[in-house]
Parts: sequence; C-alpha cells; structure tokens
Amino acid sequence: MLLASCAADPEVSETSLFVSDYRANAIVRYDTAGELIDVFAAGAEQRLDRPVNVKRGPDGLLYSVGFGRGDINRYDLGSGAMADTFYWDTRTLEEPVELEFRGEHLFVLGNDTKNLVEIDRDGRFVRELGYPTMRGAQDFVIDGDFAYVATESHPTLGSAIQVWNLTTGTLERHFAAYDEIAFASGLTLRDGVLLVSDFERGTIVRFDLATGRSLGALVEGTLLPVEIDIGPDGALYVLDLKGLHRYDLATGAKLDQLIRVADGVLDRPLGFTFVVD
Repeated sequence: MLLASCAADPEVSETSLFVSDYRANAIVRYDTAGELIDVFAAGAEQRLDRPVNVKRGPDGLLYSVGFGRGDINRYDLGSGAMADTFYWDTRTLEEPVELEFRGEHLFVLGNDTKNLVEIDRDGRFVRELGYPTMRGAQDFVIDGDFAYVATESHPTLGSAIQVWNLTTGTLERHFAAYDEIAFASGLTLRDGVLLVSDFERGTIVRFDLATGRSLGALVEGTLLPVEIDIGPDGALYVLDLKGLHRYDLATGAKLDQLIRVADGVLDRPLGFTFVVD
C-alpha cells in the first residue's frame, strides 16, 4: 500500500520521473536514478481514479488522465496539490489512456470511446476523430500533422499501428501486421524510427516511420510491457509488470532496472513521463 508521503522535500528536481499507478490510484515521483522522492498525489481527495499517464502542460501544470472517471485533472508540479478538473465529459471521452500536447491544444486517446479528442487551452471540446476504427487503442504519439496510434491488432485492417491525419481527421495508412505486432501497447519516436512495445510477445520492435517497414526487434523478454519512452539520457525506458527498465537504444542491451514493483511502493503502474524543470 502506498504511503501519503515518502520524502521530506517535495520540490521537483532538475528532471523528475512521474509514474502513474492504476491500481493504487496514485502518481509517484522518482529522481532519474530511480530513487523515490514522494507520492506526488493519491486517492479520492486528489481525484485520482485509475490514473494511466501524466504529461506536463504548456501552463506548467501536470495533466493526468483518469481511466475510472474519464476525467483530465491538473496538479501543481511543486506541491502535488490538485488545481482543477480540466475536462470531463464521458459522452465524448471515456476511459482515457494517453495524452499529448500539440501546441496549446491537448489530444487525449479514449479507449472505450475509440477516439482521439482534441481540447483547447481553456478545456473546451474542439473535435474528435478515429471512431470506430481506433478499436483497442492504447497509446499514441504526434509527429507533425500525423498521430500514430497503437492498438490491438485490428480484425479488419490486419495491423496494429494506425496513422491519422490531424488536418483532415482521416486514416492515412496503417502498418504492423499480426506477425510483427500482436498487441501494440506503447510507442516512442526517434530519428525516423517508431519503436513499438508488443504487450503479448514482450518485445520492442522498430519500424521505419515513413514506410511502415519492420526493422526487427530491438528488445525481447520483457513481461507484459505497457509503456515505452526515450529518456533525457537517450536510453530506452520500458515499463512492464516487474518495473521500469533501461536499455541501450542502439543495441537493445539492458543497462539496468530503475524501479521494481516488488519494492512495495507501486502496485500496477501503467504509465510514466519525464518532467524537466
């Protein structure tokens, strides 16, 4: 069980690592060495109901998506105090799982509503796209005018990665056949290469962003990976059932494990993000 606080100093370090724990209803803060700073926010008083991920907004607040209520809440980065509920309308967005900023507008991926919702800087609904093709959507990244969406392997399309044009709101193309990716759970981009975690097979596979051609597996042997990202040190970070692992981005060699779920602080983390002060 998580404690209310595990550190005396709540100040954000130069770079902090925030981990969203779905089962514990908490956001936990670490330094880049994997040392616990504190439980940043937790429980019903701070409106945390199955949080999946967080991102720092252009206003300097930390935005969290809550899978349970379907809301997006904002928190002060220094104290962890809840600022407000930025958006909450389950008619348009239910069971959100990921969020990304494009300028001052926020895009949020709805798992149950099978869509990508755009929200303006004042928390007002702008539009949605993707329904009902974004079936089983888990994660997305934005590159220029396109959103790359990770999904379960689609029964009709026969692929797990969908590329949506954010200008037209239409499906541009799709790739990653079932023999390449069974269940895309996490995405990250670097130098024209899209890295994809396969939840079922425990692999991290690389794809050429322009063509969708598979470049092969970079990492194998992870246990139900749910989220991946490239850290400020240039390494690949993978969050799976055991914790947060770090890999060499060029070779796929494992460097270390920063955070262990077995340590007792976390219960079932599903997302993480780096915040640079």
